[in-house]
Amino acid sequence: ISLCRNKLSVFGKDLNYDDDLWDVTEALGRKGMGNKRERIRFSNIATAKSSSPESLHVAFKDFAKGYIRYMHGLRPSKSIGHRLGALRLLEAALSENGPSPHPYNLNADIINRAVQIAKSYFKSQALIHRLGGQFEQIIKFLNKNKLVTHPIYWKNPLKRPSDTIKTGKQADEDRLQKMPSEAALDALPKVFRLATEPNEIIVSSTAAILFAAPNRIHEVLNLPLLCEDESTYGKKKKKVYSLRWWPG
Repeated sequence: ISLCRNKLSVFGKDLNYDDDLWDVTEALGRKGMGNKRERIRFSNIATAKSSSPESLHVAFKDFAKGYIRYMHGLRPSKSIGHRLGALRLLEAALSENGPSPHPYNLNADIINRAVQIAKSYFKSQALIHRLGGQFEQIIKFLNKNKLVTHPIYWKNPLKRPSDTIKTGKQADEDRLQKMPSEAALDALPKVFRLATEPNEIIVSSTAAILFAAPNRIHEVLNLPLLCEDESTYGKKKKKVYSLRWWPG
């Protein structure tokens, strides 16, 4: 904890480490956010979405802050929400076993309880699966650095849900929810016609090409200069306009 507070510069050297709200907008460098700020709030799982959130218990919070800063330096991520969410769940499970939820008291039973708590807060099986993966990373970190009283042996029991081979009404509805709205699709031609700035032209033209000839984005971005083709096909020598590119 002393190392992470005093010697690491992850999230910036001027980071107010002792504050329970870290502004990490500049450090994450996410594009397209406008004026929105990226913040890490060390609040507990029960009040995370509240207008008056309560902080993690101090016995766990010091570890959580150190872990978040250390791991972002080791394994940077644009989205820290899953890492923080896993820590909140572990703190909640530890708190049920005593008034002082120290991370060195973690064991497999407490982690299983954290999974149950996750299921009570989140409906998405994919999200719960990812949180289980974060539990595994935290366990690996604790075991490697000998920060628990006994080594923890635990594997994520949650299988990654698949939505590509399911059939039936519910599966169809789940897939439809991932599709763009009809209004968004109708807006694309208008955006294409009104584009004037170079960045607008590039984005809207890319969308137009992908609609006309569905392919992978990197293949469109690597289109050769002379990509247009008007070859003839079939016995009737029908002329067909097309684009040629190297497959990924």
